[in-house]
Amino acid sequence: MKATIRISTALVTLLMITGCATVQMADQQAQNEIKQFKTQPGLTNLFVCREKAVLVGAGITTDVQLNGESIGFVKPNTFVQAWVEPGEHTIQMKNDGIAGMHSPKITIETQGNDTRFLWIGVTGGGMGTYTIDHFETPQAGMRCVQDATYSVAR
Repeated sequence: MKATIRISTALVTLLMITGCATVQMADQQAQNEIKQFKTQPGLTNLFVCREKAVLVGAGITTDVQLNGESIGFVKPNTFVQAWVEPGEHTIQMKNDGIAGMHSPKITIETQGNDTRFLWIGVTGGGMGTYTIDHFETPQAGMRCVQDATYSVAR
């Protein structure tokens, strides 16, 4: 009985750490280029950055969707980027595993020649809900992206 509990605990821990889906990282040149936060005329440069995680949510891989289309997968300390037209857009998290029962989304209004940052993480200092939201400031969003690894769409 104790061996079964230990094995079950080990498997749950392994799944929390590794997650189910893979994340494809950009090469260093692409990372350096995207982290310059350039704008394009008439478009918004949208970054969705997932904060570092220690335990809660650490193994969850999230498919970030823009208006129902995947723009990439994130794990802790990674981000995705997309160019979007001006207007209203819905960004949704599609999570793997048990976290897949909850797929938060947020609607934003974009304008041309702009850069926007959204946050994915666990509220309440890591003890709350796994969700998506705005950063408190654009500078906080830039810091998250600067410290994270660029996950490219597959």
